Amino acid sequence: MQSVRISIYKTLTWRVLATVVTFCVAYFITGNTVASLSIMGIDGVIKMVFYYLHERFWNLGGEL
Repeated sequence: MQSVRISIYKTLTWRVLATVVTFCVAYFITGNTVASLSIMGIDGVIKMVFYYLHERFWNLGGEL
């Protein structure tokens, strides 16, 4: 079993990597840095909210 410290490190590094990928895809599609940064920011917030809701759902035992 991995330590809490390693789990936190892995979580943060994954979030950074996923955010960079979102920016790159958005930039590839739009060619616009400002739009790509906006998409990246909105995507990050939405994913954090849905991750929280996902965790709360699972903590209920999968029942609404």
